Amino acid sequence: MKGLFFYRSDLQLSGLPDEISPEHERGWWTTSRDPLILERSPDSRYLRLNQLQWLGRYRGVVPKEDLLTKTQLEDYVRNFFEGEITPSGLRRRELTYAEVEIVNNDFNERAESQSAEFEVREISRGHFVHESWPDLARWAAEQNFDQLETSKKVNSKRPPA
Repeated sequence: MKGLFFYRSDLQLSGLPDEISPEHERGWWTTSRDPLILERSPDSRYLRLNQLQWLGRYRGVVPKEDLLTKTQLEDYVRNFFEGEITPSGLRRRELTYAEVEIVNNDFNERAESQSAEFEVREISRGHFVHESWPDLARWAAEQNFDQLETSKKVNSKRPPA
């Protein structure tokens, strides 16, 4: 099965294991405090992906108001995670955005229209996590499975099955 590996956006990669193809799909991740958003083009826009859209590269027609600039996305990410510090809250808070390019070349002409829609194509994908997520991930890696199951049950807001 093909998959997408997410790498820290500020990390330079080297020395992949032999089992991983050098041509594998890559994404990037960053934290909420100082989101380092990769940008392949100054004309790029960013589109939030829901979980069903995570399965493949996005291509579709979207309304203008769903597309953010890099600056708008940085501000949104900082505000989205503000105040979330509990493991149960963090587990339910994720943001995945596709960096997209506008396929139709008349973006500037159509952007003035209130009801404009644009055909877009994903060129990269980023995942945003709370600034404390790396510490929580390290903590989880140090726990045994029984402790994690207990923690999930205690911190879960879902009704028991």
